[in-house]
Amino acid sequence: MMRTHHLVAAAAILALVLAGGCANVEHAAFVTRVLPNGVTIVVSENRGSDMVSVHLWVRDGALYESVDEAGTAALLRSVVVSSARNPVLEEKAEAFASIGGVVMASPSHDFVYYVTACHAAYFEQAAELLYMGTTDTVFSDEDVESAKQGLLTSLGRYGTNTREQTYLACMKNMMGDHPYARLPYGSVDVITALTSDDLRERHREAYVGRNMIISVAGNVDAIRAADVIESLFCDLPEGEPAQPSTEAVVWHDESNIDILTGQGASPYVVVGFPAPSASDEDVAAMDLLLMLLGRGRASRLDRRLLLDEELAVSVSAGWGTRRQANPIVAWVDVGDHDVDRAREATVDAFLSLADDPISEDDVTRARVALLTEVAEARSVMAERASYQGYWAAVGGIGFIDDYTARINELTREDLERVAKKYFRRNCYSVAVAMP
Repeated sequence: MMRTHHLVAAAAILALVLAGGCANVEHAAFVTRVLPNGVTIVVSENRGSDMVSVHLWVRDGALYESVDEAGTAALLRSVVVSSARNPVLEEKAEAFASIGGVVMASPSHDFVYYVTACHAAYFEQAAELLYMGTTDTVFSDEDVESAKQGLLTSLGRYGTNTREQTYLACMKNMMGDHPYARLPYGSVDVITALTSDDLRERHREAYVGRNMIISVAGNVDAIRAADVIESLFCDLPEGEPAQPSTEAVVWHDESNIDILTGQGASPYVVVGFPAPSASDEDVAAMDLLLMLLGRGRASRLDRRLLLDEELAVSVSAGWGTRRQANPIVAWVDVGDHDVDRAREATVDAFLSLADDPISEDDVTRARVALLTEVAEARSVMAERASYQGYWAAVGGIGFIDDYTARINELTREDLERVAKKYFRRNCYSVAVAMP
C-alpha cells in the first residue's frame, strides 16, 4: 500500500518558479525533456542536500470534471494511494518506508499530484514506486469503498469549516457554476454513486503521457535522473490531453455581499477581486501586486487592518490556482472587531492599488519579496520539485524559463495598469460569516 498524507501546499508555493533551461550537454544542473508519448520531465540538481523529491502531476481534477463527475479525480487518487491488492507494489512500498521514504498525494482543481521523498541514494526506488503506484492500480470493489469513506470524511470536514464555506460563497458569487467555485473533493452524491468501473475508465483516459509531468529535485545527476524517469514512463500510452470542462470565466462588472449566518465562533470575511490566468501576460504583475497587498507588515492589508486601525485578528491574501482565471482573495479573521469596518478596509486595500500611485520603492519591495520566496523554495527539495511541476502543469513547460526575467522587467506603470484593470469598484465579491 502506498502510504499517504494530505499534502499541505502553502499559497506561496504557487507563486514560485525556477530560472533555467534545457540542456543537451554532457552535464547539466537543469534538464527538461518531453518524451514522444507526451510525458514531460523536469529535473533540477541541488547538491546542497542529501535528499531527493520526485513529484508526478496529472492533469485531472475539478477543472476537468462536469458537475455530474465532481469528485471522480479525488476518489481515483484515493484508490491509487490506498490499493493493497498488488503484492509487488505492497512489498516495494514497505521497503521504501523502511528506508525512511515518504509518499504523499493530494487532489487540486487543476491536477492531482503524487510525491515521493527520500535520501538521494534511493532515487530509483522512489521513481519506480511512483510509476508502479500510478500506472498499475488495482480497482477492487473493497478498495473503492474504503477510499469512498475516507474521501467523504474529508469532504464533511471541509464542509463544516467556516473559512472554506465563506471562501466558496465568495467564489460562487464571482464564478457561478465554474469548477473553481467548488471543493476539489467533489460532491457526496457523485462520490457515493461511483463504481470501480467508473474509476478504471477515468484512469485509462487521464493517466496518459500527454497529461503527465514528472518533476525531480535533489542531490542527483540531472541527466541520469531524466534517463531513469524516461525508462519508466516511455511506454505509457500517449492518450488525449485533458480539456477543461468549461470555458474560462469572464469577469462581469458586478459586486455583491453575501452574509452567511450561524457560521463559526466569530465573524470572518472573504473578499475576492478578479485576476488573470497563468498564461495571461498580466500574471507576473499580479504576483507583484499580491506582494504589495498581503506580504509583510508593510503590505496594504496589514497596515490598514492590523496596524493602523486594529480591525482584525489576522489577515492574508493569495489565490488558489491559475490554469484559468481565478480571483485574488483576502481572508480576514475579524475577531471581536467591527465587521463592517473590517470589510470596508479590506476592499479599500485592493482599491488603493488601483487608485493611488505605486512608487518605485513599492516595486522594489514587491520584487525583493517575491524573489526571496523563490530563493527560499529553491533550498527545500519538496518545494523546488513542487513549483517546477506546478508551473509546467498550469502554464506549460516553457513558462518557467522566462518568468523571473519578466518579474525583473516590470515597472510601476505595469503594476498600475494591471491594478486598474482588475481591482475595480464595480467588480468584486464579499462573503461574511456571522456567528
